[in-house]
Amino acid sequence: MGCAQCGLGNSERHLGYESGLNKAYKVKEERPWWRIMTMAFGLTISFALMGLAALWAMLYGSEAGAAISRHIGMPIQAPYPWRVIQWPVIVLLLLFSLASL
Repeated sequence: MGCAQCGLGNSERHLGYESGLNKAYKVKEERPWWRIMTMAFGLTISFALMGLAALWAMLYGSEAGAAISRHIGMPIQAPYPWRVIQWPVIVLLLLFSLASL
């Protein structure tokens, strides 16, 4: 029940952004209510998934890089470049999730 309330609250936040932008650009909303709510809930879910993906990359990125390098037969030093590459990937995931707002 708490997760549903949290999702609805975040959807309302996205609706607030949308109504603010509509007022700023003097645009009248012409879409049906169900489409607006579906879009707001979809944005909420995508934001949560991108945040979880970034968190997963921070916590388990090194192990995932090491497992992939072992699987494809790369030398043992191969995970070290992944440790450098994982941070720009994390930043891009977080920026993409924030840009979807």
